[in-house]
Amino acid sequence: MSNYSQSFATGYPVAHQPPRTALARVGAPSGVMSVCFGMILLIPVLEVAPGTLALARGTTLTGRAVTGLILGATFLPPWAGFIALCVYSYTRARP
Repeated sequence: MSNYSQSFATGYPVAHQPPRTALARVGAPSGVMSVCFGMILLIPVLEVAPGTLALARGTTLTGRAVTGLILGATFLPPWAGFIALCVYSYTRARP
């Protein structure tokens, strides 16, 4: 019988998974963009999802995910109020 154990690499028993940081890396810059362009674009709406997913999936960059989530959630009510005001004024102007 041959000894096949020498042909396998030592180290981790399974492939090493890099930490999931992509959603957290998206979180902080889009949170800052929601501060700058929050009333123009849909950034506050689109920010809450990556920040929440990054925290739910577990990331090593929790600070970035929380920062983006807080900034996005802070500017979400003014954005929603602005959209509601636009819809209200549009419906009132039409006979």
